[in-house]
Amino acid sequence: MKLLKKQRKEGEIMKKTMLAVTFLSLFFMALTFNAGMLYAQSAAEEHAGEGVAHAKEGITHVKEAIKHLEESLKADKNPHAKEAIEHAKAAIKHAEEAITHAEAVSGKAGTKKNY
Repeated sequence: MKLLKKQRKEGEIMKKTMLAVTFLSLFFMALTFNAGMLYAQSAAEEHAGEGVAHAKEGITHVKEAIKHLEESLKADKNPHAKEAIEHAKAAIKHAEEAITHAEAVSGKAGTKKNY
């Protein structure tokens, strides 16, 4: 009888120990996941700044292409050139909106702590 009570008591202790180990494991997994997400966010914010520079360079090229299309339109009255100009201007508008959003994200990069 004493042996059975001792085994039950050891079983209860083991259950509590395993529960504590499981809880601690989940806790440390959550901490690791959170740290990983913060690192990924910080890296994304830094890359957003690089993307802004490339997008601005792309807009410059598109504006130059528009000038060439306008010259072509004046020279031979090509209706496709007019349509291409409209599409290029719309693309510039969308790119500028994307730059605004990317600058907002990359501007936050300097305010974060290094994790």
